[in-house]
Amino acid sequence: MSHKSTFLQSIAKRFCNENTSELKDFCFIFPNRRSCTFFEKELVSFSKNSFVLPHITTITDFVCDITNTFECTEYSGDLDIYKHGFVKTEPNKKYFMYDDGTPF
Repeated sequence: MSHKSTFLQSIAKRFCNENTSELKDFCFIFPNRRSCTFFEKELVSFSKNSFVLPHITTITDFVCDITNTFECTEYSGDLDIYKHGFVKTEPNKKYFMYDDGTPF
């Protein structure tokens, strides 16, 4: 039974077979971090010699790098301190509250 290579495996194999010494000059851009990690592992597995890894990044990180910006995502977890802010005390009050006024 033959093993069929994935797209990322075939790309990694091609670049490792051509010349790993020049890989450090490349930048590989993928849609997500999972693809980046998988591709990096494939490069290492196909390499016969030590080499410097190329720059491997996501499209979002690449755009942020070249535009000197960063991506902000809204917090979606369950911790109240991240939903409401730090805990503080108010003068003349006997209880704590979060930064947005929600009682602690």
